[in-house]
Amino acid sequence: MPPDVLFRPRKDSVVLKITFINVGYGDAILLESGEGDFRIFIDGGSGEDGEFSSPLDGRIRSSAYLERLGITELDLLVISHFHEDHVCGIEPFVMNGGRVRELWTPWLVPRELRGVCPCPDLLSVSSKKFLSALNSYNRIVERLSRDGCLFKELRSPLYDYPLPGGIKADVLAPSPDIASFFSGALESLYRAEGEDFASRLDSLDRKMNDFSIVLRFVCGNLGILLPGDACPSSEAMGMWDKSRLGAHILKLAHHGQEDSISDDFIRAVAPQIVVTCASSDRRYNSANPLVYEKITRIAAEQGLAPEFIFTGGVPSTPPTPQEPHPHPRPRPALTLVLDGTIKYSL
Repeated sequence: MPPDVLFRPRKDSVVLKITFINVGYGDAILLESGEGDFRIFIDGGSGEDGEFSSPLDGRIRSSAYLERLGITELDLLVISHFHEDHVCGIEPFVMNGGRVRELWTPWLVPRELRGVCPCPDLLSVSSKKFLSALNSYNRIVERLSRDGCLFKELRSPLYDYPLPGGIKADVLAPSPDIASFFSGALESLYRAEGEDFASRLDSLDRKMNDFSIVLRFVCGNLGILLPGDACPSSEAMGMWDKSRLGAHILKLAHHGQEDSISDDFIRAVAPQIVVTCASSDRRYNSANPLVYEKITRIAAEQGLAPEFIFTGGVPSTPPTPQEPHPHPRPRPALTLVLDGTIKYSL
């Protein structure tokens, strides 16, 4: 297990808690300052029944986790991008009366295009999931609009954006050019029909990770980097401000698949804790052992030895080619308490 004491922030640091919910293959993250004085929820995990069918996996729907904590209001909801494993799980919270004061998104559906798109025949499984996410997002936006929620389309660069609780946010992506491309492609999709719709849907699905919001939250002397599923290709790294990538806690993009890191990216971030939101079955080769070998090697060059934490379980060591599927007792959530301690919520 990781040590009890991971950080010793400055004395004036505000207590910050970040909870990574075990939603299986997907992201759902709750960030709280103080005693829940300000709550940020980043992505909502999956809404598919199959993701939560086994009681042995320790998984819990994000909406059910919020209900368990008695949380009925979020100060800020962030949807990093529009894939099923990041959007659909938070819809029940919204539709059942949960209040959201503000929504951050890479794209706000124009009012004239709001509505659910029918599912054409012969779509691939991946395209059906993508369409499910778009329809879920549409319903969320429509409901929050009626409830008086504020909306903000995020564009980089936006640095040191002040939030309550002593938190500052850096928006590293999407860039205006990337956002313009995807916004235009999404609007064209909503106006398309038939085979043209299916073709555009498939193309956008394959590119959607590149539209992810990349956020760094800073509180006191602690940094938390949350890149959605934006993988640090050489092209992306050319657009991100490397001086803003440094963070104590890194949530890996794309569930720890091989494309989730690059050498330059890990050198720039220099994380002390690396969190992987991946299902215990490591599907799609997520939580890839090669990723942790590379992080360990690069960190050692910097004099660091990062802790590896997995939402589908918390192994004492990262996966290796010899032992690629460690199976510790899964937990419904993991909470890092950033006042110098770490605790595991049960």
